[in-house]
Amino acid sequence: MPKILIIEDNKLESNHMTEEVTKLGYEVRSVTTGKEAISHATGSPPDIILLDLILPDMTGYDVCRTLKTHQKTSHVPIILLTIKGAIEDKVAGLGCGANDYITKPYNINELKARMEACLRVKGDLDKLIRDKEETIENLTRAIELSVTDPLTGIYNRRYSNDILAQEFHRFQRYGSVFSFMMIDVDSFKQINDSLGHHVGDKVLLELVEVIRAQIRDVDVLSRWGGDEFSILLPQSPLEVGVNIARRILDAVRGHPFSALAGSKDPLTITIGVAGLPNLNISDGFQMTAAADLALIRAKHKGKDNIEVATDKDVVSLMPIP
Repeated sequence: MPKILIIEDNKLESNHMTEEVTKLGYEVRSVTTGKEAISHATGSPPDIILLDLILPDMTGYDVCRTLKTHQKTSHVPIILLTIKGAIEDKVAGLGCGANDYITKPYNINELKARMEACLRVKGDLDKLIRDKEETIENLTRAIELSVTDPLTGIYNRRYSNDILAQEFHRFQRYGSVFSFMMIDVDSFKQINDSLGHHVGDKVLLELVEVIRAQIRDVDVLSRWGGDEFSILLPQSPLEVGVNIARRILDAVRGHPFSALAGSKDPLTITIGVAGLPNLNISDGFQMTAAADLALIRAKHKGKDNIEVATDKDVVSLMPIP
């Protein structure tokens, strides 16, 4: 049932109008002042406003302008009802944002027809607004899906690479150093093979929370793929990145993973860290590749440890002139 707000200071006219409009099948509220009108309309927007121009505290023009500039009522149709029938009065009324103008005494059939016309226009506008909101919501969701990992909900490799490129550009332009680490879960294939992939998934979800507790909100944790993760740490030179890596290593080693309850060996990870400043690193790819080489070297030395990328690692990645 459409909701109608009647703004009329004359009690007799207000009661009469309320009775007639109610008979037409509308839910009606009525107020007698401009201040009440604005409060009611913005608090619970109606479908149509019937507005008298002459009010005790402010003009109907002022009420109309206020409601048409308010976010909650800007799209609500306003029909002006007044004894002022001069052309300049109608022009002024339409100029302040009113959708229609009826001179008193009005014919109820004419009022009904104009209200129905306003409702049709409002219905079309409401649909456009809903469609726009749905489109924005779908687009936002699509963007989220394109940059997040479906299992863990953290960023994916694509997003990590994009942010890394931006961060490296910031370093080149402003000298803002940062570090980057690659993380690999030790013996994760064995967990999947012996306990099942559903247990492996639970381990990864829990691991993400353990790592999150050791880094800042500005740090970018991403799932690189499978059981590999990456972390970009803005405004963090290499030595800071190494210290955070040690903290993460200790936190994971000491965490009792619920999905592995009863297991003899604790879950551990291995980390490769690269960072700036480093004169040999000239782009984001070299940063990730250097961290990856450090990770591979750490893996060869045994699990549950950290290796730091060296200048030699970076030089080995540079093309031969």
